[in-house]
Amino acid sequence: MSSEEVLGLLVVALTLFSLAVAIASPAPALGGGGAGTPLPTPVPGWGRRNLSIPLLAPWAGTRAEGRIELGNATGLIVDLGAGKVTFEEGNEARVEYSGTGFRVSRSPEGTVNLSMGAGTVRVVLPPGAASLISVNLSMGEVSGRAPVGGPASVSIDVGMGDIELTVVVPGGSAVRANASVGWGEAELEGVNPIPTSPGRVLGELDGDESRLVEIGADVGMGSVLVTVERG
Repeated sequence: MSSEEVLGLLVVALTLFSLAVAIASPAPALGGGGAGTPLPTPVPGWGRRNLSIPLLAPWAGTRAEGRIELGNATGLIVDLGAGKVTFEEGNEARVEYSGTGFRVSRSPEGTVNLSMGAGTVRVVLPPGAASLISVNLSMGEVSGRAPVGGPASVSIDVGMGDIELTVVVPGGSAVRANASVGWGEAELEGVNPIPTSPGRVLGELDGDESRLVEIGADVGMGSVLVTVERG
């Protein structure tokens, strides 16, 4: 049975379970009354913040879709219960989203977090623009090409699913990468790989430490393939 079939069966099972819970003891939707409104202005900058999404969140909230212009923002934090996150290079930094349980928040310091219960997120970033990329996905796939600047941090965490991501780093920058999987296969390409234990691979590239790019990719069950490409 393929990983897509396994994921489909699990989604169906979780859907039936969530419906049973809702019938037994109804609870208010997680989305809230004002969730789903895109930011009206570009975001000047982002910082790191950890979010967690309950297992049943993919089926909570109202469906929403839209586009957020990131302007001069240099970071991205995405929390998604189930679905797909794709990255690509482009001239303008933006996020396009479609799904349920959508929330976006911004702290006084400019920290912005995008979270959804279930759906798709498409991220477009100009070369060298991002210094922080953080994705937390319970079930699904993260793929594409993610250009970053230096120094930069890339952290991708998937509970069940696949990561197939190319990280484009500045020429001459140092790179340290870590790929791990609990049950499945982990691979690193474009770096000097160092297998450390079953399911875990480290890799590095010598270069300018002041422009160090740190990459971490972890999957609980599935596969990890991270390719490092110098721009």
